[in-house]
Amino acid sequence: MTAQEKRRILICEDEPLIAEHLKVTLRKLGYEVAGTGKTEYEIYHLLKSTNFDLILLDINISGHFEGIKIGAFIRDFIQKPFIYVTAHSDRDTFSRALHTRPSSYIVKPFKSVDIYTGIELALHTADSSVVAGERTKETILVNVRGNHVKIQVPDVIYLKAEGNYTCLYLLTGRYMLRGNLTETLQNHLDERFVRVHKSFAVNTAKINSVGHNTVNVMGEQVPLGRSFRSTLLEKLS
Repeated sequence: MTAQEKRRILICEDEPLIAEHLKVTLRKLGYEVAGTGKTEYEIYHLLKSTNFDLILLDINISGHFEGIKIGAFIRDFIQKPFIYVTAHSDRDTFSRALHTRPSSYIVKPFKSVDIYTGIELALHTADSSVVAGERTKETILVNVRGNHVKIQVPDVIYLKAEGNYTCLYLLTGRYMLRGNLTETLQNHLDERFVRVHKSFAVNTAKINSVGHNTVNVMGEQVPLGRSFRSTLLEKLS
């Protein structure tokens, strides 16, 4: 695995020794560690602010089965593959975890081959789903005055870069999302969205017309950069 091909793995584990063991194992296997979270707060923050390809998630966070709740959050809002790494192998725990649709389930103590095969199978399945068009992203979680609000991706008309944030424009209003425009397009949106300017991207399903230097999107005139025009027209053809 070359440096360019390295996949980024997020570790969610509250036991320091196991977290460190996972970090060492992942690096030896050729993966990059995207971050490590040991509390609910840290994990949710990392999930919403970090660029990663897969999550290794302990079920028993902080002495409770909070990992299953976090798994459901990943399923509903993050839509990235995740693997439970847990000491709990009883049928009841497995059944509860299964409802969150994890990519795999690894029981502690584990061997490096367990981690490797679990990750590779999960990533292969996820990559195959993307190629087949099966993982269209339908929701984004945004923070509105301290409350998490779910918005529908098809309702987004266009996006505007605002420094380290991205502003999402919908008919119902504007919403700020942490992360620059490039990160937002890569991590939260899909092929329906195309960059048309260094500071703007649009939902191609909402385009009314394309002018010389603007795009009419649901009646809004969005700037169209010269270098982005041919890519947009090719996407629409």
